[in-house]
Amino acid sequence: MLDVVIIGAGLSGLSAAYHLQSKGYKVAVYEANGKVGGRCKSDYIDGFILDRGLHFFQKGFEESKTVFDYRTLRMESVYPGVMLHYNNNFHLVTNPIKRIGDSLSLAFLPFMSFRDKMKMGTFLTYLMTSTDDHFKKLKDISTRAFLESRGFSKQLIESFFRPLHQAIFLDKSLSTSAYIFASMMKNFSFEESAIPAYGIGSIAVQLAEKLKENTVKLHSRVKQIFDDGIELATGEFIAAKNVIISIPPHEIEKIIPEYKSDLSFNQVTCMYFATKTPPVNTPILLLNGQNQGIVNHVFVPSTIQPSYAPPGSHLVSVTLDLNEDKEDDELIDEVLKELIDWFGVKVNDWVHLKTYHIPHAQPNVQCYHDYKQFEERDGIFYCGDYLSYGSVNNAILSGKSAAEAVIGHLNDGSKKRSFTKSLFS
Repeated sequence: MLDVVIIGAGLSGLSAAYHLQSKGYKVAVYEANGKVGGRCKSDYIDGFILDRGLHFFQKGFEESKTVFDYRTLRMESVYPGVMLHYNNNFHLVTNPIKRIGDSLSLAFLPFMSFRDKMKMGTFLTYLMTSTDDHFKKLKDISTRAFLESRGFSKQLIESFFRPLHQAIFLDKSLSTSAYIFASMMKNFSFEESAIPAYGIGSIAVQLAEKLKENTVKLHSRVKQIFDDGIELATGEFIAAKNVIISIPPHEIEKIIPEYKSDLSFNQVTCMYFATKTPPVNTPILLLNGQNQGIVNHVFVPSTIQPSYAPPGSHLVSVTLDLNEDKEDDELIDEVLKELIDWFGVKVNDWVHLKTYHIPHAQPNVQCYHDYKQFEERDGIFYCGDYLSYGSVNNAILSGKSAAEAVIGHLNDGSKKRSFTKSLFS
């Protein structure tokens, strides 16, 4: 009999398995799909690496540092700032703390008044000096209300903060809890965002490789859960003392119909194009500051990681803001037409590779809720970043927390509840 059976080989499930095995417990992970990683997957098509949705890896989070080997993953950091497309021109918004040599560009931004510039300096100081406890005071405030309270102009909020917020949270309404926004902005402002050499899926593969051989069972869908184990769709019964479920709520409900969650997810559409000539030569996020059109941001991962494209080619990632379903051919034409206004007629030479429509891309955190590292219901343990906020670090922390709770249960039979720990440490 297994000590623990884990349903789902996303980052939180793999993290739980890793921490349990490191303590000597007998574990198996059952995954319905053919790849590990959950929302962190990459596909390899004609020499290109396509992440299922553009992902930046935040190197500063402590839990991530303890699990991943950044050197082996060959992490390379992107430019600490953004290029904003506004009034038919691109404007560099750099982080003056990291790139003081480029900070002169901030003096000429047409969407930022002198007062906004002063407020931005104060804001960066606030982020630098504040702790997670300070940010928790913002838990019941929306990001929009928070930015307005900081004195930023409507123009700056709509032209800069709105598209940046949408790029991070997949939400253009600025309704995310200011607690989450401020905490993440601190990390983005003072830590490095990076991309691994072989796609975001490689981080899940690295974590899975830390487990004992045959720990992860792919193409193994779970049909039912019992007090003493699980039944697979094939009818096979797996005996286990404890069960950890590491799949999102809409998948949990397929196994446990009585499981209820009011959580929703933000969707995203990501398109990939091949080109011989990249639209930019710098690994910088290009944001739509116009508040019109369907393109939210563009990034060229091959400018920082050449492995993302075959020799002589570059890969362009385009992330969209869609309010309606459209046929892919129609969507491709609309995107290319819009991007001609950004980059000129050379866009006509781009070749479409693939479009990803991702309905459950990120947990929707529009208001503060009872953030948890894990959850226990009727003796079953649940983990996943949907219990807090969607990020690699929170997924790893959630799996570790669930593993610690199960260990406590195995050791003394008590039902351990979640412990207090910063989601952003």
